[in-house]
Amino acid sequence: MKGKTWKRYSPKSLETNSEDEKGKLFVSGIGMKDLSSVKVIGESVDTIRQLVKGKLRKTLLERIERILEGSDNIMETPSPLALKWHVAYAGKHSGYQYKLQNNDEGIILLLKSFYADKEKEGAHLKIELSPKFIAARGIKEIGKALNTLAKGCLEEWKMNGCAVHLAIDIQGWEPPEDFGKRFVTRARASQDYQSIQNVVFEGLSNVSVMYGNNESWLFGKSNSLQMAVYRKDIEIEVSDKQDHFYRQWDAYTFGEWDKEAPVWRVEARFHHQVVRELAASQNQEMESWEQVAEYLADLWRYALKINRLDKTSTYIDPVWQLIREEPKFYHPPVGFYLKRKKKEQPGNTHKNYALIIGNLITICARQNYTTSMFMKELKKLSFYDDLINTYKRNGKSEGDLREQVQKGLLLRKMIGMAA
Repeated sequence: MKGKTWKRYSPKSLETNSEDEKGKLFVSGIGMKDLSSVKVIGESVDTIRQLVKGKLRKTLLERIERILEGSDNIMETPSPLALKWHVAYAGKHSGYQYKLQNNDEGIILLLKSFYADKEKEGAHLKIELSPKFIAARGIKEIGKALNTLAKGCLEEWKMNGCAVHLAIDIQGWEPPEDFGKRFVTRARASQDYQSIQNVVFEGLSNVSVMYGNNESWLFGKSNSLQMAVYRKDIEIEVSDKQDHFYRQWDAYTFGEWDKEAPVWRVEARFHHQVVRELAASQNQEMESWEQVAEYLADLWRYALKINRLDKTSTYIDPVWQLIREEPKFYHPPVGFYLKRKKKEQPGNTHKNYALIIGNLITICARQNYTTSMFMKELKKLSFYDDLINTYKRNGKSEGDLREQVQKGLLLRKMIGMAA
């Protein structure tokens, strides 16, 4: 039996020999552990990434294009956005063409999908909200802001997936020296960072952190469920965000946290596809922030169940049990038994697309197409978006498709099939 939990008691519950689900005295078959000195000093939604599908507003797109042709990259949008934005090209790695950023508010808008026609409906908008923006608002206020931003950018829009990062900050505990060995995870990818050197922020999408010995771990990939454990007090000092987090921790603990003691953060980062699959297991829809917000506590418990620190081969570490059971994130857990449910696809879809691509490569090799020429023409086909989505569902990217095309064209020319 794996990950068995401990019974919890408080001094008051011991008087009646009854358990207390909030107690800090943990008792199991291997002993007793008093966690009174371990304190959760903050719980938060660290990041929200809302995907929106719709048709780009032509007037907004034209304004962005005009601004990028000039020297002034500042744009002020009218109501309903009514904000000033720094406008720039987003870079193809993001999947979007344009980036509108307002650091004062803590908002980034990624606009115009590379994988959809700008004249047609598509997944043309991603809204990224920072901890600063989220902390100042409640669920409905955040939802209203997301709706306003979507309406200002798109016509006939609908929410199309929501990614969230959930976090708690604790004091009175530090990971044991054998943390990496005792940590149980399904993730194939794990990293630990040695020797504090730098912190690199790329918008709100990527954070590359290098910390000292036993001061940061990362499990999983960004396009799935990713777990991070790291020294938050070090990170906010380097990134100059101490004022914001000090205020948050003061408010959460009523000032009862130790500014001189280390602060450890445990963070669960859910990709929107993971959220969608978990929702499907309960026959629920979690495409918008407000839909996801109702189940944040359940998502947190799921993340810390499949990624956990064990004390022994039988029992979970009591501290991990504490931080798994403590947070509420707006609402108490509903109690869902979550599991990821892959969307069922027609069995031959991927195989059929593979045959289509293979035959097109053979035909185009005879016409001396380059890889760039092939991809340019392929993107014009009406089924291109579905083709890319099929590849993604099979764990591959557009880059993998391009590599397949490049190798295929070269192979056909080398063995004479293009003659």
